[in-house]
Amino acid sequence: MSLVLNTLRCLVICLKSSLLFYPKERKDEIATVETINNGKSIFEARWDIDTSWQCLEYYAGLAGSMAGEHVQLPGGSFGYTRREPLGVCVGIGAWNYPFQIACWKSAPALACGNAMVFKPSPFTPVSVLQLAEIYTEAGVPPGLFNVVQGGAATGQFLCQHPDVAKVSFTGSVPTGSKIMEMSAKGIKPVTLELGGKSPLIIFSDCDMENAVKGALMANFLTQGEVCCNGTRVFVQKEILDEFIREVVKRTQKIKIGDPLLEDTRMGPLINRPHLERVLGFVKLAKEQGAKVLCGGDIHVPEDPKLKDGYYMRPCVLSTSSSCLFLNSLK
Repeated sequence: MSLVLNTLRCLVICLKSSLLFYPKERKDEIATVETINNGKSIFEARWDIDTSWQCLEYYAGLAGSMAGEHVQLPGGSFGYTRREPLGVCVGIGAWNYPFQIACWKSAPALACGNAMVFKPSPFTPVSVLQLAEIYTEAGVPPGLFNVVQGGAATGQFLCQHPDVAKVSFTGSVPTGSKIMEMSAKGIKPVTLELGGKSPLIIFSDCDMENAVKGALMANFLTQGEVCCNGTRVFVQKEILDEFIREVVKRTQKIKIGDPLLEDTRMGPLINRPHLERVLGFVKLAKEQGAKVLCGGDIHVPEDPKLKDGYYMRPCVLSTSSSCLFLNSLK
């Protein structure tokens, strides 16, 4: 009976949480905070909040349908399985989709009857607190969803804590490797969502309009700060000139500036060290033979209030040779 009641409670909590997203004013409020938190355009942040709502709605439906199995065995016997919560689950998020990742990790954990301790990136600590407020309004009991702020030391503590039953991480491959190593000492199951940048391959029979749009989205969404971006684009020789011409023309039209303005399509990068790192990549690519077709340098917006922002013009590089740097972006 307790398992049935727990399942029903999880169903109600997830459903009420998703409904609390529904009013447009609430979604706009969360998207605004996410833009301030991360730097992505308000246009993109609204997408993130919509998909976060869909995530909660999905797991609200799943919470009431997670049944075990009943298997008939020889001799009149039978076997059965019963799904039970793991206990305390840890979620460690990345800075490029802070609110969305918090929903992705917490919704399935809560739907299955677990408690979650979520640690956002120290670069984007704010928006997940709104999710905590939503869960509280939906009736999540105290201590069932917790937000812990901090850096690497906090993550290490959570991974090694004996009361933690599972760890879910989104971020870089080196950090994911360390998390797996730390969690292995306690034989904790680990879910890792790490970086992977497979190339786009454009053939001569493509729909050029869709191919160009796809290449732009795959490279410049969220200022290009996405772990699965298609940072390499291989184009069949017969259409290369036309493809490059269209990509460069549209890249140069991307509106850079205040991410809270409706017509902005690219905001600032997450912080100065990251800006310098990306500029360093462009410099290294040039040294190895790549040609800069547009962008790749610091952008200073016209608004004087934004002059200290970490803005960079979107960059298109071209090379027909084996550029070691570009080949390493995979």
